[in-house]
Amino acid sequence: DEEDEAGAPESPPTSCLQPAAGERSRKYRLAMATIVNNEGRWIAEWMIHHRLLGFDHFFIYDDRSTDDTRDVVRAFAGVGWATLHDDIPAIQRNEGIQVPEHVRFTPQFVIVQHAARHYVKDVEWLGFFDVDEFLLSQRKYRWCISALLAEAGPNQGVLRLQGKLFLPNVTVSQPLPPSHLLLGTARAYVPSKSVQGKDRVPLHKNFARPEAIAGEDHSGIHAMRPADSYKVHLVKLKDVTFAHFRYRTMADFAAKQRKAY
Repeated sequence: DEEDEAGAPESPPTSCLQPAAGERSRKYRLAMATIVNNEGRWIAEWMIHHRLLGFDHFFIYDDRSTDDTRDVVRAFAGVGWATLHDDIPAIQRNEGIQVPEHVRFTPQFVIVQHAARHYVKDVEWLGFFDVDEFLLSQRKYRWCISALLAEAGPNQGVLRLQGKLFLPNVTVSQPLPPSHLLLGTARAYVPSKSVQGKDRVPLHKNFARPEAIAGEDHSGIHAMRPADSYKVHLVKLKDVTFAHFRYRTMADFAAKQRKAY
């Protein structure tokens, strides 16, 4: 076991939070692009969690939220962590993004293409994960997700991760969750395999080089497909995974029926 051989865990490298300028070829080494709707209660924890894993910036695309989501994102934008886009139909019109007929959810396709095209000169890697999905780095990548990306070959355009589905544990009597912190109530959730076939929850998400998917029919957020000159690399579950908290509250359950992400 690599961890046993390594002995005591090392301190987190400072480059995870503040990478040296020489380590980057673009403004951001690793950025997140995600679409949100009424995630004001949850998004701060999600952004801070991934910032600690090495994400430099968050491109947040708001899909008609009616809560304080945009205000929360603007607060992070004020310190340079985030960029808020709040009119997805206008983005599609202005960028001339054509959506293939097979696409189930137009806004999600649009934000992937916009992020890839608009920020291709600014970002080395884009991560496409939702606010109910938390990346978990393990083994030698336990401190920095960016270390995984640094090892990718130049022809690897998409890195595909396998996730783990978590559902509320009905045997836990406390409210779900009792505060704004989802990970602090992790014991109230249990991993679930049995519902995956029935619910058809896609448990794969991707990192992509913007230039590998910009202008392409990238085939959706879960099984992303790069241009022919690039390859898809499957990341080992033991190295990096993500926890998908499918339903965080009963209100979430109802909301999931109204939206496709």
